[in-house]
Amino acid sequence: MLYPEAKLQFSRLGWVTDDTAKLLIRIPDMQNMTLTYNPATFETIGRFRSVHLPTATSETDFTIPVSLDGLLPNTEYYYRLGQDIKGSFTTRRKQADLDKFTIVSSSCLKPGWPYNPFIHPLAVRGFTHLHNAIDKMDQKPEAMLFLGDFIYSDLPTPISDYTTSYYRELYRQVYSSPSWTPLLKSIPWIHMFDDHEIINDFSPSSSSESLRIFENAMEPYNSYQRSINPPPLNPAEPTYFSFDIGKVSFFILDNRSYRSTPAERPGRNSSAGYGKRSMLGGQQLRAVKDWVEQKGRREGKLLVLVSGVPVTRNWSEGKDELDSWAGYLDEREIIMNELWSVGGAVIISGDRHEHATTLLPPRSDSVYPQASAVIEFSTSPLSFFHLPWTREYVGHPPTDIPIHHQWKGDSRFGVFDFDTKGEQPRVHFELIVDGEKEWEYDWVKSVQA
Repeated sequence: MLYPEAKLQFSRLGWVTDDTAKLLIRIPDMQNMTLTYNPATFETIGRFRSVHLPTATSETDFTIPVSLDGLLPNTEYYYRLGQDIKGSFTTRRKQADLDKFTIVSSSCLKPGWPYNPFIHPLAVRGFTHLHNAIDKMDQKPEAMLFLGDFIYSDLPTPISDYTTSYYRELYRQVYSSPSWTPLLKSIPWIHMFDDHEIINDFSPSSSSESLRIFENAMEPYNSYQRSINPPPLNPAEPTYFSFDIGKVSFFILDNRSYRSTPAERPGRNSSAGYGKRSMLGGQQLRAVKDWVEQKGRREGKLLVLVSGVPVTRNWSEGKDELDSWAGYLDEREIIMNELWSVGGAVIISGDRHEHATTLLPPRSDSVYPQASAVIEFSTSPLSFFHLPWTREYVGHPPTDIPIHHQWKGDSRFGVFDFDTKGEQPRVHFELIVDGEKEWEYDWVKSVQA
């Protein structure tokens, strides 16, 4: 395999609160090293704190998650490890001060796309567009939500057996990209996984080969991504989780580990997605219901459900229709009823290498008013191909109503500005395509009766 990047040394930022931060460090054969960190203010220059790091081993591909605590809120910190690892991050403002904030979201990237012999083979053009957008912001985003397909094990073609070492090399290639900038590394990146971190359209099966591939893929994902995510809701199922930023609560789904095998697609625009199949599994579905009850109904927070695949069924004209929530429509209805019951919510998703904003209102015979509609913003890829020759997104009113659909371009991400100061929370969305603002939209949550 070209570019194995076995000697890669890097650090990245994960989950950050007002008094904690998580870092991931990779230095091969690291022994007896100490990470130092301190606030960047003039008064504290030279007042270093330190944490001794355990020896890095091949069991985690020489990655080490580092947790820093006892930090000051809304404060920039510098950190350093040896001569080659250094960076900065800013702790979050206190929860009471977070009535306005920004997050960014996308999924899907492939280094070296499109191929150009005159640029670095591991360059990621989407990183450049993302850097430029963040650099213009008055305040850094509180998080970059990356919704899976951070690596592609099988596109344009698999070049190795699906071994743990193969998946590790793919992560190292992305983290070796020269397109990473200090600014991008100073943003908290929160990750979920989707199919291409494993294999295309993955769903679990009882076969030993499927189990082997899944286990080989998960160890590198856990080491490089999950280890510095927010803490899980259920340690026995650690790949889905929830976190709050101010008066907004996010739930990050695991769309792959527990799903039933999708139905066979009999033809175009099918209705085969109905039936007693589950994308989430019993425990995760219960966790979503508990989250709606606690965060939405009792605490009155704005809810944001984050899915690796689209919740809308509008990408109905292609062979991957039933890989999305279109293949699990009965379970989707259960979740929609939960979200409608608290006056509506926001869904953020990726996967389809296009953008679509879709309104998901209650049915006309529902006990919930039309004003309780859920809105979905589905945006990808951060840096990969688009399909110029076929359109698969078709509206399905009255349940799935298109608001905006955009497909041209090889880099696409969404910028979400949350404003919870008033009685009705507001979300301002901007779609960035190939570095330029292509569209914007304002959504306001309804007032519950």
